[in-house]
Amino acid sequence: MKTSGTASSLINENQNNDRQQRKMADIAQALQASPADVAALRRMAISEGGLLTDEMRCQVWPRLLNVPPNILEQEPETVERDNNKDYNQVLLDVQRSLRRFPPGMPDEQREGLQEELIDIILRVLKRNPQLHYYQGYHDIVVTFLLVVGERLATALVEKLSTHHLRDFMDPTMDNTKHILNYLMPIIERVKPEVHDFMQEAEVGTVFALSWLITWFGHVLADFRHVVRLYDFFLACHPLMPIYFAAVSCTEKRRCWIANVTWPWSITCCHRFLRICPTRPSSAERETCLSSSRHPNWPERLPFATAWRPPRLKTLTWPRRSSGLTRCSTSAGGGNCNSSNSSSRRWQSARRWPGPP
Repeated sequence: MKTSGTASSLINENQNNDRQQRKMADIAQALQASPADVAALRRMAISEGGLLTDEMRCQVWPRLLNVPPNILEQEPETVERDNNKDYNQVLLDVQRSLRRFPPGMPDEQREGLQEELIDIILRVLKRNPQLHYYQGYHDIVVTFLLVVGERLATALVEKLSTHHLRDFMDPTMDNTKHILNYLMPIIERVKPEVHDFMQEAEVGTVFALSWLITWFGHVLADFRHVVRLYDFFLACHPLMPIYFAAVSCTEKRRCWIANVTWPWSITCCHRFLRICPTRPSSAERETCLSSSRHPNWPERLPFATAWRPPRLKTLTWPRRSSGLTRCSTSAGGGNCNSSNSSSRRWQSARRWPGPP
């Protein structure tokens, strides 16, 4: 029996290696096309295993973000740190980011990367004064730094910040709250029993804030899972992280029943929700990614149907350096409204017909 099991494992490993080799060849072919076949690259970034290697990500991520080659070739300018309004907060966050670097990395190398991380963040903010730093932004930037290096990371993060992350980088968190308010309608549509459980437990949506604004980089323990998610998110619509957040809740519904029992409490449920996406297996990860693009997802989620907490008296949001507001929600279901200019940026998202 052991011999049979070993032979089966070897066959599966060989088949997996063959699939990876074919995928690498397909990615290379799409890159060599003139112009590059971005549609094919998106399909391969989304499909099982993603882009497979960091070498491929260095070539494909710029195409997925449509960053012009001349921008990629520019050497990053020196950043002035003195009298920079964001420097102190960025420094504190970067100093607390030790676990985001590979275990066993020499201190000297890690400290050098942390200096580069600070420079990238300050450089992007200086070039784009309309952007406001938020705590958790560094979790996204460090992923790009570790994969593609400082020069490429600067160009990619700047494009990402002015597009996918733009709503997180407003002076207030109004638009971020709007995105979070998509979470419960999605869960209700797909797994009503999970939605009802979360409603009864009064967990709200704040637990998913760090998932959303860091693209799960802050909560996933394995860096391989982080870059796999980034492959997926970069190839999809900017709202895909909230769909994946919903899947992270619904796919763990059996664990809910086993680990969270009556009397339900906000503390107990929040504790479970914080840990549920942290250490997925590769199979669980791919299942969640596949489910995030399931055709049964809601086709559209207009603001009029966005979830409002029915009983929670207040929602208190973490502070950040750019000055947050607190959203007070009455028992009747009042909600914070964004400005007209902020709402206009959402028109395209409201018309989006669903995940690709």
